[in-house]
This record gives sequence, C-alpha cells and structure tokens, in this order.
Amino acid sequence: KPRTAFVEVPADGVGEVEVRLEPAKPVKVTFEVSVPEDTPENAEIRLFGSVAQLGSRPSHVPNSPSGDNIYFVTLERVKPGRAVGVVELYEGMYVQYVYSILSTYEGREQRLQNFGEAYRDFVVSSADEQQRTDQVEAWRHEGIVQITVRVAVPPNTNPDDALFLITGPAHSMIRTGPREWEAYVTRLPNSEFSYRYNLGDDFQGGDGSPETDENGTRTIVVQDRDVVVEDRIDRWEWSPRVVVPQQGEPAEVTIRVSVPPSTPAGSTIRLTGDDPALASGVVMRQVRGNRWLYEATVAMAGTGTLRYGFDRGTSATASTRTHSVEVRYTPRVVNDWVVAWSDAPTQDLGTHPDFIRGMYTPDYWNPNFIGQSVPTFTHMREFGGEWVVVSSVWHYGQFDPPVVESRRVRAPGVLTPRTEIMAQAKIAHDMGLKVILGPQFNMEMVEGGLEAVCASQTDAWWAAFLREAERLWMWNAIVAQEIGAEALVLPGNCYHVFAPKSFFETQEYADEFDLGVIALIEKVRTVYDGKLIISGGVLDYEFPGHADYVGVTSFDTGFGDLSYDATVEDWRAMFEATLVAEVDPKFERWGKPVFYYTVETRKNYTDPGDPTLEIVQANQIEGFFQAIQGRPWIGGSLTWAYFMVDSPLFFDSGVRGRMAEAVLAKYYEMFTGGN
Repeated sequence: KPRTAFVEVPADGVGEVEVRLEPAKPVKVTFEVSVPEDTPENAEIRLFGSVAQLGSRPSHVPNSPSGDNIYFVTLERVKPGRAVGVVELYEGMYVQYVYSILSTYEGREQRLQNFGEAYRDFVVSSADEQQRTDQVEAWRHEGIVQITVRVAVPPNTNPDDALFLITGPAHSMIRTGPREWEAYVTRLPNSEFSYRYNLGDDFQGGDGSPETDENGTRTIVVQDRDVVVEDRIDRWEWSPRVVVPQQGEPAEVTIRVSVPPSTPAGSTIRLTGDDPALASGVVMRQVRGNRWLYEATVAMAGTGTLRYGFDRGTSATASTRTHSVEVRYTPRVVNDWVVAWSDAPTQDLGTHPDFIRGMYTPDYWNPNFIGQSVPTFTHMREFGGEWVVVSSVWHYGQFDPPVVESRRVRAPGVLTPRTEIMAQAKIAHDMGLKVILGPQFNMEMVEGGLEAVCASQTDAWWAAFLREAERLWMWNAIVAQEIGAEALVLPGNCYHVFAPKSFFETQEYADEFDLGVIALIEKVRTVYDGKLIISGGVLDYEFPGHADYVGVTSFDTGFGDLSYDATVEDWRAMFEATLVAEVDPKFERWGKPVFYYTVETRKNYTDPGDPTLEIVQANQIEGFFQAIQGRPWIGGSLTWAYFMVDSPLFFDSGVRGRMAEAVLAKYYEMFTGGN
C-alpha cells in the first residue's frame, strides 16, 4: 500500500527514517470503452497507463500516462463500437491512462473541446472488483487527415517477429495477415509524412527496399483527404531479396554443412535427398580455407519440405542424423552440420558434458527484447544453445568519486528494469534454457568515458568503487536468486574486467582491494546460491579463485594478426598459442574451470570474395573449437552479439543465420553429446 513518511535531515548530517510497508490487495479492474464509428476495422484498442501493469516503465517520468509504445494492454473488441479488458491492479494505486489505436505518440484519443489528449485518472478502490466505463470522443480533430499504412513483409520474415512503424518513436504495428501489417497515423493536410519500417525494433531490422533512402525512409505528401498507403518491403537490409516461386517454377536452395573434425582430408562430401535434383547425389564444394565446411546449390522442383542428408561418397558413410527444411521461397540458404558418420564413431573431444554452450544476446536493454525473446530463443535452441545471458547494465553517474546510477538518465540502453529481467528469464526457463544474469558497468556516458574509468586511479577512488560495486553486485544477486538464474557475472570496473594492481596508487591498497572483493563475493553467496563467474584477467589477484568460473573473453585474449584468407589451420595455431599464453595459466593459477563467456569473431578485414565475411568468421570459429577441444578445463563458451532478429548478411560479430552458426552448433553438440 502507498505510504508516506517524513524525516528531518540536519545540515551536513544524516537523517534516518523507518518505512514499514504492507502488501496491497489485488483488485480486478474492468476497462470498458465505447469507440467512434470511424475506428478502423482492423484496429486494436490499446490501453496505456502510468503503472507497470498498463505499460509504464522506469525510463519515463513518474505518473506519466505515456508508458512505452511496446507495452500496452490490448482490449477485446466484443462488438462494433465497444472494447473490454480486465487488468489486475492494487488497492491504493493512482493510475493515469489513455486509449489509443496505435501508440502513446500516434493514434491517441482526443478531446474535441480543448484540443488535447484525453488522459484519465483514478485511484484503485478496496473493492474486489472495479469498473471503468469510458467513451472515446474522437481519434482526431476535424480537418486532420488519417493515414492508414499497410505493408507486406518479405516471405523470409520470421512469422514470430514483430513489425514496427518508425516515425521518430517506434510504434508496434497490427498484424492483419501472415505477412501483412497495418498502422494508423494522423497528419495535417498538405504536409510531408516520413516513415520507415523496422523488424523487431532492432538495429539490424532495417528495410532495404530500393524505393527507400539510405536510412530506409519513405516519404509521401499528405493531401487533404484520408489516404491508404500500400507498401511492400522488397527485402530486409541484411538479407538477399527472396520471392515465392510461381506454380511450376524451381526453388533455389543452398545447403552448407560443417562436418566432424575427424573427417578424413580429401573426403568427397555429397548432398543427397528426396528431390529429383538430388537423386544421384550432388558433390559439394569445399569452402575456402576450411576442409570441414562444404556447400552446394540445387534447384528444387518447387516449394515444400526437402528431406536431405550427407555422405562421404557412398550411402554406407551417410550422416547419422536425418535432415529436413521447409522451402517456402527462393533463394533459400540452409546452415547445417554433421556430428558423426555412420561408418565412424562419434569423436571424443576430451571435454565434459556440462560444458556451458550458449549465446550472448546484446549487452544492453531495449524494450523490444521481451517481444523478440521467443523467436530468438527458438532459433538459438535449434543451433545447440542451452544458456542465454540476460543483461543488467548500470552506468557511472559521475566519475570521481565513482557513483553508479541504477536508473536510466543518460543512456537509453542502461538498466534493464527488474520486471524485464524477470520476464525475459521466465521466457528462457519456460523454453528449457538456462540463464546467466550479466551485470555490467557502462562508462560511455560519464565525462572522460572509457579512457577515464579504465585508467589508473587513486586508492580513494578504488575504495569508492568497491562500495559502488557492492550496490550493483548485491542488487543483481538478489534478483538472480529470485529468477532462479543458473549463473551470475560479477563485473569489474571496466565493463566487466578488473584493472591490474599497477593501476592502484599503492601496492598496499591493491592487496586490500583484493581482500575486499573476496569479502564481497562471500556476501553475494549469502543471498545467491547459483554459479559465480568473475573475470580472471589479472593473475596477481586471489579473488577469481573464489568464483566458480574464471571468465575470459576473446576481446581480452586477442586474435593475432591474420589475413582474411587464413585457413582453419592458421586460426587453430593462433588460438593454440593464445591459450598457452593467456588461458592455461588461469586454470593453473586458480584451479577453476575457465569460461569463455564472450567469443567475438569479427575483425577489420576486407575480403574481396566475401564482403559479408562469413567465411572468415566460420574459419575462426572452427579454429577456436579445434584449439580448445583437448582442454577439459574450458568450462564453456558464449558466442558474442547474438542478434534479436535474423540478419544473415550483417557485417558484425553475430553468428545468427550465418555460416559460422552451423560450425558452432556442431561443436556444441559434440562437446556435450547433445545433452
């Protein structure tokens, strides 16, 4: 229940106040609203409000009815002109709310007399149930033009991804068919209307249609009457153009396969299947620099289910797993893998079945992550992922002395709300995934930024940082226990790593800091009973040995100076040297499993034969796993920057939808026996 308390704080002193809170009684509130006759037929009647149950998030001004465009309650249109919804709120809540047919910025209800939005408010009563009966006077004022935006998305769009209309803010569009979406905006007559489409409200989800500008933007001139805009997205920005073949037309399918490391050199790899194009088997091409990766392109007789397999030239050597893919469009690219051949046993890679195999989704927060979690996690599981990171990023509110902000003030991607952490973790657990809660310090918004925070500091600075670390660590430890997270990262001052002892003013305090971190680890264990991961970048410290996993990243260990056409053998040798110099000593120092919790791949290469760098990335991943396969103390790995939408040709570290994902899936399955 709401409670008010007062405290007198003396000048230059401290005041204490005790606030005792009582649980509030849940109340079912029914919202019933009448809507105007000109309400679009396909429109959802959406309810936005100032409390979390109605879409409000901590990023917004307290008691603001705006909420967030991605979060709202959709009312059921029970009959023409009326919509109803029931929401569980709590006794004593002060609630402001507004109805809309799109978002809090577009499509809000209007009051005709005062030319303003129709914000409403009430206090939830103590009754078991409460009724709100409202009437939307209008969605727009006289003379304002309504634009109905309709768009069809490409056939390779994941059906579970959401589509957003960007007019400055992002507005969640309304699905009207398998590939059709709709939205409603209003503008003054004789004005310009600029907008763009975005898949999943994700950085990589841009519209790559030829009629858009370099930012994916479309512009129309609004006339003096209502208009329906009919658009078609030709292709997504980081995906090739695909079409649904007409009756009798072939469908082009490219299948790529990563084969076991034990596959003999010089093997002939064939693609076989139930389509006439595969009746005699198709000999696959070896990918440049990688004798464990092959591809072939075939023209199927049409769309449908393609059942296929691989062998080494004869049916007696066929892969032990059956494969199939639904081909709905052309061209289609399929990334696949073979763990074992029928004439050869599964190779023993010398690791253990509890190897942590997973993906590190973007290390920031965006409201779209909840909506995109199911399709992202589904894709992740198809390629062997078992663990996923839920990020919890805080930022430095000031540099000296360091103060960590647990609120989103400057950086919009900072501080995942607790409700979001809990929701995303529940989605992951419901889908059979394990969760790593990944707290992190962000310094990009503080004066001096990375160079200031990640540099040498005074002993007083480190003492203040340790106090701030306690705030962040303990808050996240409590949340990790609440959500049942299987592991928790305990980050250092520079994103997640710790500075060497030479960055301290005195050696004496560096040693004291070491002991302080050990004490803090033990304090975390009083509230959290899962596995702890802590960076082991500095061998001088004792505290990494008090965690369950010593964390390393490829950012820390480095990649070496190899060219774009380096072979897998080149990459394996480079990683082997890196492991000997940078990773093996960590296991020897602390005797704990070493966890590669970030395996980043992309570097600044230019590959004239492959501008997307898929081959470079795939060769790096193959070389990495061949190097670690004989080291049972490597406790797991997470691939870096796993996108929230499919972006197969995006030039970055992510493997989602790319050639390297098949390589990753092969080793994830081989390392764990598919468990």
